[in-house]
Amino acid sequence: MNNKHFELYSRYYNLLYKDKDYKGETDYIFEKLKSNLSVLNEVLELGTGTGIHADLLKKMGLSVTGIELSEEMAQQAKEKGIECYVGDCSDFILDRKFDAVISLFHVISYITENDKLIKTFRNVYNYLNIGGVFLFDIWYTPAVYCLRPETRIKRIEDGELKITRLAEPILI
Repeated sequence: MNNKHFELYSRYYNLLYKDKDYKGETDYIFEKLKSNLSVLNEVLELGTGTGIHADLLKKMGLSVTGIELSEEMAQQAKEKGIECYVGDCSDFILDRKFDAVISLFHVISYITENDKLIKTFRNVYNYLNIGGVFLFDIWYTPAVYCLRPETRIKRIEDGELKITRLAEPILI
């Protein structure tokens, strides 16, 4: 997806994922980070989206900084009080290090060029404190083949928007 697609997507993102269990996911992430780190205060989130996970982590007492490709999504995160910068996971500059870096909702799976993936991992390494943790999720190919994605239709509305989302997977 290019920046233009992300701009359009940001208008529908929160509505599309309003039934997502952000609280449950955030509790799980927090516990995993706490169990693997002796110090957990500063978190960098790559692919912050509209800042829902970041906001929940902030409410748990963490300082969260975000990097988000979509200017519109970054603005929504900022409106939640999240320090969020518009940028690419593989190419950003900050002036501090973090106890943990997280990248959720399969953001890493969207990096399809090897050089960008390597740059992303190098960036993460450079911004982690010694002993820091990088927690991310990806699509796991054997599970995808086992579960065989199905065509899905999702219809949602909120009074202002009405969306029909058709997902037709193609295995290559």
